[in-house]
Amino acid sequence: MFTKNDRSNYVVRRKIGALLFERRLRKLPPVLFCDSSLKIEDDDQYTLMNYDELLEGWPANFGATLERCFMNICRLSPSPGYEVVFIPPRHNQFLFFTTDEKELLYYLKALHLDGLIDFEQPYLGVINYRLNLTPNGWLRFDEIERTSGSRNNPAFVAMAFGKDKKRSELNILFEEVIKFACQRVGWRAERSDSPEYNDSVIDKILSMIHAAPFVIADLSDNNLGAYYEAGFAHGLKKAVILLVKEGVKPHFDLSGFNQIRWKDHADLKVKLEWRIENTIGKGPHEFNNDPDLEGVS
Repeated sequence: MFTKNDRSNYVVRRKIGALLFERRLRKLPPVLFCDSSLKIEDDDQYTLMNYDELLEGWPANFGATLERCFMNICRLSPSPGYEVVFIPPRHNQFLFFTTDEKELLYYLKALHLDGLIDFEQPYLGVINYRLNLTPNGWLRFDEIERTSGSRNNPAFVAMAFGKDKKRSELNILFEEVIKFACQRVGWRAERSDSPEYNDSVIDKILSMIHAAPFVIADLSDNNLGAYYEAGFAHGLKKAVILLVKEGVKPHFDLSGFNQIRWKDHADLKVKLEWRIENTIGKGPHEFNNDPDLEGVS
């Protein structure tokens, strides 16, 4: 598919390799690449996607890249005190999403300056990099794991509620599209009006976001509440999936963030399902297409 002499194709190959390696570290199902127009039955042993859909999972900015580099090191560390050893350039692009050793050293030094890792730079005649997570590194890993929310908890959906006819349309969007797409890949989904509650609305929303494994924010109506909830989740370092309907201009420039641009409900169902599985992985709940069983076990 790609030629070695084509620099851009070389970089794309490196990106694909890094994303597949990260999926393996996260214990996600192997990817079966296919044309998205093909009708292939779902298989729990594989994730079906094309190359572009996989590449949408590439880190959007320096902060996201640095955190995912750090998490890759943590996943390779069996327990405190054990070294992680790797050999560039064969391994550096997989762990650190880089294509050269200069960039690799920059990320290592950044993590070292943050007090998260200790590392030995190779010296003459030695090619191995040796990394150790510091106590602060393990504490940071625990914090990220804790704030990421239990996988058994529902994802939080930030969106407008609307009034009258608009409310009915948004209820359909939530129940039949967003919630259904989550259920298809094994996740529950709730928005702030889903269960009954006695606490204040804000306290309840913040509590739900804290507990959620990830957040979906529909910004199609430019609802300021949805922006606030998405920003709060982003501050907690949670995965946030942004939805924006085609033709809508967001309040803020979102060009630096991955987002799903959708044209209709059918389009959003497919794109959201792919995105969740690509960035979060399959959830712990079984999908059942019987509406009386609410789609999950």
